[in-house]
Amino acid sequence: MIIWGSRSKASTKESGRFYCPHCQGHRQYELKHSKQYFTLYFVRTFPIQDHGEYVECTSCKTTYDKKILDYDPEKEAEEYKAVYLLLILDLLIKLAITKNSIENLDISKIENAYLQATQISLDKDLLMNAYQRVKNSDKTYTQIANQLSTIANEFGKEAILRASIKIISEDKTVTKNELEMLFDLSESLQIPRAYVRGIFIEEDITI
Repeated sequence: MIIWGSRSKASTKESGRFYCPHCQGHRQYELKHSKQYFTLYFVRTFPIQDHGEYVECTSCKTTYDKKILDYDPEKEAEEYKAVYLLLILDLLIKLAITKNSIENLDISKIENAYLQATQISLDKDLLMNAYQRVKNSDKTYTQIANQLSTIANEFGKEAILRASIKIISEDKTVTKNELEMLFDLSESLQIPRAYVRGIFIEEDITI
């Protein structure tokens, strides 16, 4: 009597660390290559099918496609945050340039407004690089605000508007043009106008 059949076998090709969505943290992984073998009397003889490669978490044993090795939510979050902070800086610079001539630009006001919006002290080199980029860009402050509206939460939008008030308004009284800028900005940030008026009151802005 001839006993034959098939059996799969996975061999480890490499190992390392990756972010496991199931464990929700960085864990060790093994990259494995699985093949189906023809067996004769329960002994593997030759491969009859190649199942390909997959990643296995050594902690929870969950398996994933190889693409999971490129997934790192912590790195993505850092990149997301960097884009968010640069957009805030670009917006404040653009508002300052729109309101004043480039020659009369008050760098310290931009630094203070950025600190207010982000709670982060501004690096001088980052500021000057951003200034050169924004100065040579055709993008308007409303277009930048539109981008921010897609990634900022409600608290972030409010902080951005309050910081922008420091850039646009010289004192507690705003001109008609400055008021239009603030309302255009808040609309682009998708902040309700009634809420904007409440912020003006809290900021002691006289309309």
